[in-house]
Amino acid sequence: MRIAFVISLLQMGGMETVLKSLGTFFHQRGVNIEFIEVVAKGRWSSYFQELGFPVKTLPLKWYRSKIDHSKAIGKVLTQYDVVFLNDVPYAQAAIGVLQSHVIAIPIIHLDLPSFISNAAGNAGQWDKVVAVSLLLKEKFLNNTGFDSKTTEYIANGVAVPKDWPKKDFAFNAERPLNIVFSGRIENRQKGTNLLPDIVKAVNDAGARIHLNIIGDGPDLRRLQETFNNYGITNINFYGALKHHDALKVLSENDMFIMPSFFEGMPISLLESMAQGLVPIVSNLKGSTDLIVRNELNGCLVQPGDKKGFISAICSLSKNRLKLKEMSMSAWEGVRNDFSVERMGTAYLQLIDKINCEKKLSSNMSLRSGAIDLSLLGDYPRIPGCIVRPVRKILKVLRATIRTVSG
Repeated sequence: MRIAFVISLLQMGGMETVLKSLGTFFHQRGVNIEFIEVVAKGRWSSYFQELGFPVKTLPLKWYRSKIDHSKAIGKVLTQYDVVFLNDVPYAQAAIGVLQSHVIAIPIIHLDLPSFISNAAGNAGQWDKVVAVSLLLKEKFLNNTGFDSKTTEYIANGVAVPKDWPKKDFAFNAERPLNIVFSGRIENRQKGTNLLPDIVKAVNDAGARIHLNIIGDGPDLRRLQETFNNYGITNINFYGALKHHDALKVLSENDMFIMPSFFEGMPISLLESMAQGLVPIVSNLKGSTDLIVRNELNGCLVQPGDKKGFISAICSLSKNRLKLKEMSMSAWEGVRNDFSVERMGTAYLQLIDKINCEKKLSSNMSLRSGAIDLSLLGDYPRIPGCIVRPVRKILKVLRATIRTVSG
């Protein structure tokens, strides 16, 4: 069996981490896999190749139209048995030209309209849609009107140590609590602008902590400036790290903080809990509340509630015995419900299920043989290099017509 993981470009993020874990699971079971970038070469492209994954880049060339780019992608994807589509409209538009035996599965990783609309696009040509959280499944069905049979919920999974990683760890109040944030430095989704106020208030309350921040993003400079303006020194910025380096830093911390406003199935949360970190995270229905049991294996705080985050941190800073108990429960919860093995097995079972359905119903194997232009935006037939000039010319013409008409 040949499987293609299709992505716009391999950046540094949770989606790529999930696909890496899933690819490793398949590879260990003798499945041939390949990552295909369909826009450009990403920052993690070389890293994935270093790990032994074949990576093929199909760049969006300036002289090629969107429809020609999609056709080129389709010619490549039809060579595979299974194609996983990860928010890739150019590839999603091309699944109608795939051979009838090829299984096409869009995956919704994040609670963003583009993820849902791209996954829903080219309806009738894909076989099943996978949502990585119940929230995403519900939103997909509510926003598209598809039958629930079209969609599968498969939770993300992570590698989990066999033994509790903190079994030899000293949970005592004599040292500061090490807290880590890991993710894209972007306030709109991740709530990173809340971190300085949270740390300042915890410091003022007398709790001894040290905050470590892993990641990069558009709001990094603003975040650093705010910490500097507050005079906060108990903080360390690691920047963007390769996955194995990020895991090492995670393992050295006590708690994980995630003040996000929306998520899919946050991989950084699962990885931190697998390392025995106690999560203090936003309570996101159908997402984090599927993972964290409040006051048992972590703390759930309403999104944007700085006082809630402050209270949870200060409370656990004083009660290290409870912190220890919650650490073990966090690791156990991920081991039991969110392992790579559970995730990978679910995907293999889904592939088998679709293959059986294809054999029983010839109608399910029919494909249109066409590119779905609705996924390609405006002017899909002209070269990309002249799309912007055409837009400007038409804008000027419309303004001129309005002036003359007026």
